[in-house]
Amino acid sequence: MSAGDEHSSAKLYATRLVARRAYSRRALADKIVGHGFGADMARRIVDDLARVGVLDDDALAESLVEAELSRRPAGRALLEKKLLARGISGGTARRAVQRALEDRDLVADAAEFAHGKASAMPASLDDTTRRRRLYAALARRGFDPEVCRVATEDALGV
Repeated sequence: MSAGDEHSSAKLYATRLVARRAYSRRALADKIVGHGFGADMARRIVDDLARVGVLDDDALAESLVEAELSRRPAGRALLEKKLLARGISGGTARRAVQRALEDRDLVADAAEFAHGKASAMPASLDDTTRRRRLYAALARRGFDPEVCRVATEDALGV
C-alpha cells in the first residue's frame, strides 16, 4: 500500500470512529495505532482532525464532566480519574474539573449523596458501620477527606 493510500485508509478509519463517538486526541491515536497504522501516521491524522475542529479535548473534557455531575455528585479526584481514563491529558482534565466545580458547593453535593445513601442503609447497622460505609462511599465518589467527614456527620446527624 502506498503512503497516500495508507494515509487515506487511516483517515477514513479515524473519521468513522469519531462519527460514532467523541474521542480525545490520545485515545483516537491509540485506536489508529491499534488498527495497524504507524504512530506517525496516527499523529498526523489526529492533528488534521483537531485542526478542522473534529477533535477538541477541552470540549470533550467539559462535556464528560458535565455528564458525570448530572448523574450523581462527584469530587475532583473521581472526575479527573474518569477524564484521564478517556485519554484526556492531566492539565486539560484539571482545568475542566476546576471550571465545572468552581460554582458548586462540594459539601452540599456530598451531603445530598450521603443522605440518600444513609436512608437506604439497613436500620440494624450500628453507628460505626454506618459512618464507615458513608465515608467510604463518598471517598469512592472522589470527595476529599474533609468533605467526606463533614457530609457523613451531616447525614448521620452527628
